[in-house]
Amino acid sequence: MKKIGTVGVLLKAKQVGLLSAIRPEIEQLHQQGFRLSQTVIDAVLLQANE
Repeated sequence: MKKIGTVGVLLKAKQVGLLSAIRPEIEQLHQQGFRLSQTVIDAVLLQANE
């Protein structure tokens, strides 16, 4: 089983149509103290076409 992490789950959810955008979800996680580097955020948003 491949490990993908929280952000990977969000990206997959968008890819299969469960989320229309992941930026709001990432922002909410960040506001609640979830730690992500800006580099990771930028990369995943680029992959999600956001």
